[in-house]
Amino acid sequence: MVQDIFSGEKKLRDHLVSLTKELVCFPSHEHEPLRVFDLMEFIKSYFKKDNLNIKSFVYGGSPSMVITFEETHHPDIMLSGHVDVVASSTNFTAEENDGKLYGSGTTDMKSGIA
Repeated sequence: MVQDIFSGEKKLRDHLVSLTKELVCFPSHEHEPLRVFDLMEFIKSYFKKDNLNIKSFVYGGSPSMVITFEETHHPDIMLSGHVDVVASSTNFTAEENDGKLYGSGTTDMKSGIA
């Protein structure tokens, strides 16, 4: 699936916008780890068909996840992000207007995670 996404710029943009909209729909306030866990389960299911190595754990009271191409404790490259949003976030619907996407997390890491 990952390889199919990159076959064209418009196709990639449409896919990333669609995925970001799905991520935004998850209320994932930083002080509600169970809701963050729900979003992480969605992310795990998204990557499951790509046969990646997915490890979930709790660190410092927060749900965490590491996704790698193969089982390793020393990846050559590591990208980091978060899926929780600030407690004041209330817009868990993503709306597109004039080519811009609006909703909780769209200008933070939910778009970056996509």
